[in-house]
Formats: sequence, C-alpha cells, structure tokens
Amino acid sequence: MTFLNSPLLWTIAGAIGVAVPVIIHLLHQRHRRHTDWAAMELLRRALVVRSGQVKLEDILLLLLRCLVLALVAFALVRPTLEDQAEGGLLGEQRVGMVIAIDASFSMDHGKYDTRMEEARQRVSKILETAKEGDPITIVLMAESPRTLLRGANFNLDRCNDALEKAEVFPERFNLERATVELATLVDELKGSVKECYLVTDAQAVDWANFSKEAANGLETLARKSKLFLVPVETEGRENLAITDFSYASGSLGPGGLSRFTAEVSNFGLQTHDGGSISLSVNDRNGTPRSFGPIKPGESRLIDFYPDLDLSGDANLTASLGRNDDALAIDNRRMASVRVSDRIRILCIDGEPFAGDGPGETFWLRKALELNQLGDDASIEVVVTDWQETDPSAIGEYDLVFAANVEEVDSSIARSLDSFVRKGGGLVLFAGDRMDLPSYNENLGGLLPGELIGISAFGEGSETVGDSPGENSWTLAEPTSSHVLSQLTRTMPQEGRDAVRFRKSMEIRPDDNATIVLSLSGNGSPLVLEKQVDSGSVLFFATTADRDWSNLVVHPLFPMLMQQSITHLTNRPEAGRAGNLNPSESDLGQASAESLEEALSPLNAVVIPIAANLGGIVKETRKGTEISRTLLILALLVFLLQGYLARLFTNRMTSKGESSLQESLRKHTVVAARRT
Repeated sequence: MTFLNSPLLWTIAGAIGVAVPVIIHLLHQRHRRHTDWAAMELLRRALVVRSGQVKLEDILLLLLRCLVLALVAFALVRPTLEDQAEGGLLGEQRVGMVIAIDASFSMDHGKYDTRMEEARQRVSKILETAKEGDPITIVLMAESPRTLLRGANFNLDRCNDALEKAEVFPERFNLERATVELATLVDELKGSVKECYLVTDAQAVDWANFSKEAANGLETLARKSKLFLVPVETEGRENLAITDFSYASGSLGPGGLSRFTAEVSNFGLQTHDGGSISLSVNDRNGTPRSFGPIKPGESRLIDFYPDLDLSGDANLTASLGRNDDALAIDNRRMASVRVSDRIRILCIDGEPFAGDGPGETFWLRKALELNQLGDDASIEVVVTDWQETDPSAIGEYDLVFAANVEEVDSSIARSLDSFVRKGGGLVLFAGDRMDLPSYNENLGGLLPGELIGISAFGEGSETVGDSPGENSWTLAEPTSSHVLSQLTRTMPQEGRDAVRFRKSMEIRPDDNATIVLSLSGNGSPLVLEKQVDSGSVLFFATTADRDWSNLVVHPLFPMLMQQSITHLTNRPEAGRAGNLNPSESDLGQASAESLEEALSPLNAVVIPIAANLGGIVKETRKGTEISRTLLILALLVFLLQGYLARLFTNRMTSKGESSLQESLRKHTVVAARRT
C-alpha cells in the first residue's frame, strides 16, 4: 500500500481528531462537581442497577465516533492498493502519466516517416489508455528537457495539440539530465497509478552502456513510478555526416595561407558511393569537391584552403551535397575565425642585451617577425625590459610573450590576468632567473600548473646547441590533438630528434591544463596550455634562447611561434559552439533483448515495436485509491453511532416512568452522550 498525500501529516491530524472526544470525556469526568443532598441517595440507588450497561453503551459510542475521525484522516492520506486492478469494488483508479519523447536530432532520421513521426503515433496509443481527468505530462528530451504539457487533466484534443508542437532539436540525447527532470515531474502527479514512458529510438551510444549517473536516475524513476521504455525505429540506419570541421594550420592574416579540414564519416552498414562537399565563406559558396566511396565505419578527411584576405570575422560552413541522405541535419558544420589586419605583440625580455651576446628574446623576435616586410608587416613586435614594463599598456596588445622574467609583481600580475580573461594570449618561456614562488603566488590563476624547479640532464655537458652528445632529451612522439602538436607531427622523425634539451622547468600540471608536447625519457611536459575565460596561456618549459636547448635555432621553432600567433589571436573553436554532437549521428539501435537485460533490475517494461502497446499497458496497470470507500465507510459509521445513541437513550425511558428519579436519570445520560 502506498499513499498519495503525506502519511505523517494526516496521521498527526487524525490522532488529534480522535483524541478530542476522549479528552473531553476525561475532562468531563474530572471536573464533575459532587453535591450531596437528600434526594441524591434515592437517585443513586435508582441508577446503580443500569450504570454498568450505560458505561458499556457510552464506550461503544465513543469508539464509533473515534473511528469516524480515524477513517476520515486515513482517507485524506489517499491510500492506494498497489496490487488492485481497475474495476475493483474497493475504490477508483486514477492514472498519472509522464510521457517523455526523445527529441534529439537522430529522431529526424527517415526517408518517408521520421522517427519523430513514429514516436507521435506511439504516444497516441499510450493516450488511448487514459481516462478523462487523468493527470498527463508530456516532455521533450534532448540536451535539456522541454515541457509541453504539465500535470494537465487528460483531454484528447489538448494532448494532440501538444504532440503537434513536438519537434526535433539540433542536440544530443542527455539521459542523465532527463532522468533528474522526469523524477521531479513524476513527484508532481496525483494518481493511484504513476507511469513514466520513455519514447526513444534507443540509440546504442546512449542505451548500450549507461553511465552511473543515468543508472541512478533510472532507478529513481522506477522507484517512483512504473517505468516503460517504448522504442521507435525507421527503415535502415544509413547516414553520412560531417563529424568535424576545424582550422588545421597556416596563417589567418591577410595574404596568408590557411588550411581547414572537414571529416566526413559513414555511420551506415553499406559502402557509400561518395559525393561532394563544398565550403562557403561568409555565405559565398565555393566550388564543390568530390570524394570517393567511404566504407561503413570509415571517415574521409577533405582539406580546404579558403581565401581570407578580408579582415574581420569570417564564418565558414562545410556542407555535403544532396545525396539522398535520410538524416540531413548533420550534413553541415561551421567554424568562425577572426582575420586581423595587424597583430601587436609585446615581448617582455627577462635578460636584455648586455653587450656580450644577444638578449633573451633575440631568437624569439626573429621567429615572430618571420617574412614581415617594413610598413606592410601584419605583425608588429615591441620588445621591452621586464623592469620597465608599463602594466597599463598591456591591454593595447593582442599577445604578450615573456621570456625568463625574474619576477612578476602584483600590478603586472593583475594586468596580465585581466588581459587574458578578456581574450588575450600569454606565452611564457622558462629560465634560470625566474623567482618561482613569485610566479606561483601572483600568476597561480594563469599558470597551467605549479612550477617546481629546474631539471638538468647531463651535468657534464656545457653546451647543447651544436654538439649535444648523448646527455640531452629529445621530443617525445606528439599525441595531442592540439594544433601545435599536430604541426610538430608533420615534421619527420629525424627532424624532431635533432631538437635537444639539456634543462627544463619542472611543472605539476593542473587538471584543466592541456599537455601539448613532452620530452622523451622522463615524459615531463615541454609545452602546456590553459584556457582562462576567453583567453589562453601557453607555457614553454625551456628558454627562448640557446642556454637550455637548441630549439630556437631549429626550423621547428619559427613554425611553432607563427602557429602560436594564429592559434592565440583567433580561437577558432569558439565559433564551433553551435555544431552538433557527432555521437548522435550513429543511428545504430540497441536490441530489445539488450534493453530488457539492462533494465531488468529496475522491473521496467520494454515494449517491442510490433507489440500491442495499449494492451501491455492496461495489463500491467495496477493501483486503486480507496479514499472514496473510506469516506463512505466513515459516513456509515457516523450514522450508526447516531442511531445507536438514539436507541440507547430511548430504551432508558421506554418504561414510561415519570418519577423525579427517572427524569433526572434520563436528562443526565442524554446530556453526557451529547457532550
């Protein structure tokens, strides 16, 4: 037995109600005044014969009146017999339904009828089992739930109007968030039976392996209601989609050459014959490019080299041609980039030129100004001594490079923090002059980790640049998807092995930091990146000169610096927020058998597509509310106690005695029973 209202609240109220007549009876007995007078002895003798019978009659009436109040309180709790089917004599059945429809973009699949249209038909079958007045909630499930109808009394026309508004969203199916919202909606239902229906295409990516959070959410739903999983499907699962489109490499400045890469994937079970893909820039369509056959489960990369000579924001869209794809929503993908006429870079030199050799930023400046020609240069580099840096001027630049700066005072730290959070790019190079406690304390929010100390390899070697010998590290195999890692991977292994490192700065990476490049042997990070609000910080665990490595005189260094400029000033991934989650493009569905096995611990019902949905629902529907029966019973008991009270009172005076003693006895008993 379950209760629709709070048992504790109404139990307390019922207990108080039952206690009232008992308390009144006890108080009446306690405060009765005894006055002895001459005729009292005669009256007492007349009553002693019937006093035992009167007490029994009074106790019976008291119990019946207490029972009336107890039945009313119990009815207000709205108890439900869970194993009682509809049509029982004990009460009525009121069914509350929460119908959740999968509205992720995979539900738009289908050459003729889409999965969403099939879902509407399945929901209509569910609604046929409802009765007028049953509370109904209809909600759409995607990345976040959208409620179409909330706790409304069932009306077929109103429900059909809500179903017509059901649409597919360009979002994935978030089972974890859906279960939390559905549990709240189930709690709001008032009915002897609570049912929750999940109408979905049951994609394997969502239902084959639940996350722990999703499993807990489904368990909560199954505990609060009868849980039904209602799969839908359409013919076939063939689908071709653009799963990635992003900036790959190159310069985004005027006159620069940039490369964007689109990934086309075949999620179907048959080989796709191929098709065409085109790139549009600011709504200017480009020439379509053809691609050949793609086998099931395979992907094809297509490169584009768009013309981005105009400054400002550029919106790029890669689109598949018409190829009779049954799911068109994932056939396009977007990226946004920012093209600047001129990029201003501030280089803070921690060890300026002192007459005995180049300064700390000598090689760095050459790499940043590579191929820049006089006034036509798109990159302007300004070098300043770290002790003469004006904190208020930092915001005038697009990028800030700092090389082996001894310490960062609080004013510089505040300016750099504000600069990065507003979208600026900061690049830090290590060195032996750095005051590590100062960095960790003042730049802790920007650094991609905690600076530990300097690690040396081969203490006997004095130089690394020209004859490194064997006492040095090399670059580890790049494995990150970061653009700098991908750029390094394009260099032959022999070229990467020629970069040698004798010292490096040890750093303990933060959880949200990205390790871009590492050193071989010890695996310590060499290049790290950390996102800070709208900006980013790159940290190089080596110097910007030749003291610790020969990186600055290796061809890889100017490539890394030019790519860093493009990466930090553009932030291409910011324009990809509106793209679809590619996992939703995999239309493979979990089998009914696997779903039943996964949901069996929850006692949930999986309704096969070919099964009689309405019949299964009615067969499993149990739960009858007995409140009305209890109220009727309370009324009958109330009438019974009234009848008995009148019967007992009349019987006492049925002998027709009219003596003073009998008259007083009658009025005393009647007054007590009325009280």
